[in-house]
Amino acid sequence: MTTRTKTGDSAGPWGVAQPLLVERSQALLAAIQSCCNSVDDPDHIHDLRVASRRLESALKSFASLLPTNQRRRLKKQVRSIRRAAGQLRDLDVLLLQLTKSPVDSGEEVVISALREERQLLAQDLTRRLSHEEQERLRRRLQDIAGSGCNGSYESTTGLSEWAAAQVQPTSSRFLDAAQGDLLKTKDLHQLRLRGKQLRYSLELFQTQLDRNRVSRALKALRDIQERLGDMNDHSSAHQLLSEVAALPPDETVRKIARRMARQEKRFLKRDRRRFLKWWHAGAARRIGKRIRHSMLDAAGAPVDS
Repeated sequence: MTTRTKTGDSAGPWGVAQPLLVERSQALLAAIQSCCNSVDDPDHIHDLRVASRRLESALKSFASLLPTNQRRRLKKQVRSIRRAAGQLRDLDVLLLQLTKSPVDSGEEVVISALREERQLLAQDLTRRLSHEEQERLRRRLQDIAGSGCNGSYESTTGLSEWAAAQVQPTSSRFLDAAQGDLLKTKDLHQLRLRGKQLRYSLELFQTQLDRNRVSRALKALRDIQERLGDMNDHSSAHQLLSEVAALPPDETVRKIARRMARQEKRFLKRDRRRFLKWWHAGAARRIGKRIRHSMLDAAGAPVDS
């Protein structure tokens, strides 16, 4: 006869989820505090973006254990912070790249326009991180961590089966994205996004799944992120510079911004060619295999229910 164990038990899913939710919540609050102390520091913006992504992943992976309305309200607030930080991060990466080498007077005007845009975005992020908003976020984080659980799970299946079931949808979305038309920038962006989501989700379940297989899958996903990261930076830079090219009244500045945007587009195409060569030379097959193997038990049997 199948027995059922409430997920609030220390050995059940809630015993896995609750400390991880607390850990990622604390990381987000610490990142917020750092940004409030110095919103001009690019490293703090980067840390905030990562912390918010990691908490979003936990909320999604543990969705079946959490009260729906509480989770949705928290997720909406965290997503708002992450998007605001993401816009700042894209600008920081571009400004760092543009100021690595000497620039002429025209390029300096473009850089000044980008810095003015950064100030506006930083003000927007600061509003989202106001004392009132932080207190609201803190209450929601405390509520979600102490919310207990929704439902139960069959103890005969074990935590590895439960863990794999939580990862499976994210894994499937990544593998579907890997079959997309990677000649298109939007499909490459989707592959990068799905890979990042899968990575953050797998990190939650390393103890319940085969640690060695998960480690190999995580290494493969980090490799993809590194290779697609520069491409994403060039894509964002092209978009930002194109927007600047449409703003200034000075035709000379517009021409310089357009020239800089075209250069970023060339870099994007170059990096895409390099990625696709690596991808089709065996990386796609190898990474797909590692992802599927990450959800096998120690004996090699599938645990994704």
